[in-house]
Amino acid sequence: MAPRQPARRSERRFGVHQPRRRQRRTTDRHRWREGSPGRHRRGVGQACKLHPGRRGRHCGRCAPGDERGPNPGRVRPRRRAATRDPSCRFRRRRGALVVVTSIDPRLRQRRIAVRRAEGRRRLRVLVGIVVLVALAGGGYALSRSAVFDLDTIEIDGAFGVEANQVAEASGLVVGRPMLDLDLGRAAEGIVALPWVRTAAVDRAWPGTVEIAVTRRIGVALLPVGDGSGVVIDAEAVAIARSETVAVGDLPVITLGPVGDLGDVQTLALPALKLIDAMPLDLAPWVETFGTDDAGTGSPLLRLDLVGDVVAIMGDDRDLDTKYEAVRSVLDQVDLAGICEIDVQVGDNPVLKRSPQCAEPVTAALTG
Repeated sequence: MAPRQPARRSERRFGVHQPRRRQRRTTDRHRWREGSPGRHRRGVGQACKLHPGRRGRHCGRCAPGDERGPNPGRVRPRRRAATRDPSCRFRRRRGALVVVTSIDPRLRQRRIAVRRAEGRRRLRVLVGIVVLVALAGGGYALSRSAVFDLDTIEIDGAFGVEANQVAEASGLVVGRPMLDLDLGRAAEGIVALPWVRTAAVDRAWPGTVEIAVTRRIGVALLPVGDGSGVVIDAEAVAIARSETVAVGDLPVITLGPVGDLGDVQTLALPALKLIDAMPLDLAPWVETFGTDDAGTGSPLLRLDLVGDVVAIMGDDRDLDTKYEAVRSVLDQVDLAGICEIDVQVGDNPVLKRSPQCAEPVTAALTG
């Protein structure tokens, strides 16, 4: 045999002509025996079935060895484990695991009592819910019945025709369920009436609605060209129409009304201040109130006195002093031949005589 090169490191194994890859072990080395070793007890095989594949544990075949111990006659070469029968595998049980054990009778009775108490509690809750639903349904049905519908509308603060106007403006209909009544909208409809200042609408169970109305009070009259007039309140709101220009003791403002009833007569607001500041003892001297446009941007207030005498009051400032000057003139001066009293400066009244009122005369007033 011819000499050859020294074997390389990967070839230094048993045998002369060995391949370079790792030499496999022979089929008869380290023989594996079936079954569990004899040193283990009988229950080890069952435990291994419950824990297959755990490292460091004994995992036998599906069929354990007999009770005599390992079988020395059966030898199998080491090879890859074949696919096991699915019936031999451990199956996980679906659902909760039920363990049957013995239990003390007293503990069993206690558990039964607890479960019965829970059942009674759930039953009470269910009965309560049913009762609440029944009460709600019965209450709703009762509210829709004739027992709780609108029977009467009581109105306080208006009578006769005005009471009928209030009832119609409220929009409330007799026979409608009380819970369906829109009291807010009813109050808005009543306040929309020109002569109503405020309105309060409340329910009075079981079938009554109470309406309290506050009227607007007329303080002046605006004449209209056809001989009629419009009554206004302290806020210059037109509240009613009058067939004549003489309505009780209402003072007359010589301004034509604008718009409809319920509108604010803004031009009459300065004259209303003049009326409000007038002393009661001067009321018999005053026939009408009015304004004159002096071209200054602000109207000049005036009083139309008895005897065709005009008192020029100017603006609405310091009205008390101006009225005091008018009172002094009326008490100390004969109005015969006088056509105008100018009290724009309250401390210095100026008188003008008729017929032309051209020559101003300063009246010397005393005390």
